[in-house]
Amino acid sequence: MKIGISSLGINRRGDEMIVEAIGSNQSADAASPGGQTVHLSYLDSLRALAALYVALFHIGMWRRFQRFDIEFLNWLPLSYGHYAVDVFIVLSGFCLTISVARRRGSLQPWKEYITRRAKRILPPYYAAIVVSLLVLGFREAADFGSRGDYLTLPVTPANLAAHLLLIHNWSNQWIFKINGPLWSIAVEWQLYFFYPILAVWIYRKGTMLVAIPAVLAGSLLHFLPGHPLDATVPWFLGLFAFGIGGAIVALDPGEKWKSIRDRFPWGLLTAMASAGIFAALLFAWWARDRFPSFGDDPRFMTDPMVGIATAFLLIWLANAKTKSIGGLLRSALSWKPLVGMGLFSYSFYLIHGPLVDLAGRIVQPYISSPSRDALFGALLLCLPLIVGLAYLFHRQFELPFMRPSAAKRDARPPISAAERVK
Repeated sequence: MKIGISSLGINRRGDEMIVEAIGSNQSADAASPGGQTVHLSYLDSLRALAALYVALFHIGMWRRFQRFDIEFLNWLPLSYGHYAVDVFIVLSGFCLTISVARRRGSLQPWKEYITRRAKRILPPYYAAIVVSLLVLGFREAADFGSRGDYLTLPVTPANLAAHLLLIHNWSNQWIFKINGPLWSIAVEWQLYFFYPILAVWIYRKGTMLVAIPAVLAGSLLHFLPGHPLDATVPWFLGLFAFGIGGAIVALDPGEKWKSIRDRFPWGLLTAMASAGIFAALLFAWWARDRFPSFGDDPRFMTDPMVGIATAFLLIWLANAKTKSIGGLLRSALSWKPLVGMGLFSYSFYLIHGPLVDLAGRIVQPYISSPSRDALFGALLLCLPLIVGLAYLFHRQFELPFMRPSAAKRDARPPISAAERVK
């Protein structure tokens, strides 16, 4: 096992640099430990589902203090968009580690690793900031107004600079300005700097001995007076570690990890961890009024449960037999339209916020009914258009940075699903 930071070797062959090639009409395959074929297309589908749920959450935020007239809509779980970000963080750690696990712990040199991350993440991110500013400018120029928009406005030199430096999650005065969902991109970018250390420690100590202390340390910071660090979501370091450890357990061919894979019923563990999410939510609801230190937001406690459940799910899907429940679920998640959207889900996540906001302000004056139901339905009808615009954005600002240069194209296969971290 080759691990370390100063002398992290890497096999330069293209088939070892990244997982198998994937195109928009092609599923990603990787050889799992023991020769089984692991279909990685489900990772793109999970990413697409998480991005769509975040969009539904933001659509549901319009007139969120009103009840729906249709009672069924009030029971829809539309208020938990934050937990989709938990899924993204675990997926990020998992995807980054797929090729590392196949190489049994051999990491890229630091400079190459962070350069690839920057080229993959930053160009579309900065393009999204420009698009967001243009949408805000058009909205104001067209006199749609800022009516109650205390989140994205005002745009000041300070919060613009914080966004460009990806530190806007460090202050409540910056975090949601310009384009609210971008707060998680700053968090993920900061997590990348911990990746080599986490991967090395997990290989040496095991996932739980690294991830759980990271979660606990981050969660304890919540109890500082005023919760000053909650915006940075410090317990996400543990969720990132769950994703890293999940890929190692699922795909490393070593005997140590194979024994762990074979020892536990991952489907049952996924179900138990999912039940734990609901238990944590109920406990937080019960404790909120009794223990003021909980505040109004129990994420420091519920996020880790979502992270554990997601990591168990990924291990289960990677190793489930074809005709088992996990295998059938993996096949369902290989539905081509969903996989196709997963390929540009990062672009969709980057720009859906300002587009949903603009669509809401445009359609609202034309809705005769004052109910929340009508506006929600109108925005749902706008969602396919927003998806289409996100695809165009992806083609222009994301896809060029996902392809290898012409000089290296013969040496490396096309970018795989595992490289599409968002």
